[in-house]
Amino acid sequence: RSLLGLELDEDVSRARLTGALTAAGLTPDAIVLRRDKAAAVAHALVEVEGMLEDDDPRLAGLGALLRRPVVLGGYAVPVGGGVA
Repeated sequence: RSLLGLELDEDVSRARLTGALTAAGLTPDAIVLRRDKAAAVAHALVEVEGMLEDDDPRLAGLGALLRRPVVLGGYAVPVGGGVA
């Protein structure tokens, strides 16, 4: 799984962000969305399935963003996906 950092228009909803990620070919698992009252933008931390790199072409398909997404890192999921 990978973690993405995103900067969005302040009015982008969680549903709209999920739709944009899905349309770009990404499968979001968890989204943390932060809006500050005085800020003109919102920030999101998104967990997606699979390992991404900064040059992944699916990231270019996210039109709702103000800036290109930043791949913050990733982690492995146990084979079978179960908890030990």
